[in-house]
Amino acid sequence: MLERDIDVTVTRNRLRRTGTALLALVATLAFAGVAQAAPTITSFTPTSGSLGASVTITGTGFLAGAPLTQNTVKFGGSGGTAATVTAAPSTTSLTVTVPSGIAATSAVWVSNAGGSVTGGNFTVTAPTISSFAPTAGDIGSSITITGTNFNTTPASNTVKFGGSGGTSATVTAATATSLTVTVPGGIAQTSAVYVSNSYGSVTGGNFTVNPTTVTSFTERPFVGVVVVMYVSTR
Repeated sequence: MLERDIDVTVTRNRLRRTGTALLALVATLAFAGVAQAAPTITSFTPTSGSLGASVTITGTGFLAGAPLTQNTVKFGGSGGTAATVTAAPSTTSLTVTVPSGIAATSAVWVSNAGGSVTGGNFTVTAPTISSFAPTAGDIGSSITITGTNFNTTPASNTVKFGGSGGTSATVTAATATSLTVTVPGGIAQTSAVYVSNSYGSVTGGNFTVNPTTVTSFTERPFVGVVVVMYVSTR
């Protein structure tokens, strides 16, 4: 009787261990199945817009919730520019901010622990000029142009006074929404401000050059007067 009880106990222990092992195996396989599901991109909206705009990507296999950095989104493919993920409400939706400095047409790429995928192309719209200040000043003075879709590399933006065929200005500083330029010499008193880059071009309002004025002169007291004039464009 004692021997039979021992056999039953051993059998029960083996079954418990086998059952525990099977449960662990099932859990491991289930987890592995989830972890191996690569993300997909079915669409994103809008498909074109400004730098800094918000884009919602729809697909599958995204990692929901915090931390938002568990999904990596880039514009320009796997080697492109990283975008900030602002929301990951579900496994089928991500919201991101379009980063600065990307190409005019950039493939949207998503990566996480499950894998990676490249979707369609996002197109950056042409730059805009909302204002510039000051609207009048001297040759050689500095003005700041405010708008959208400027290239963050100063030399990658062309600014002219007098429209597309006007005189080029030197761009001294640039962000996606602001350009600082130096008013060039040789322009008309009233000149349209023009901006161009890889995203397109735009002509804004008119800049007015201050009229030239004489601030003082010196008269020499001898026959044949020599006049020394001090001229300012202010």
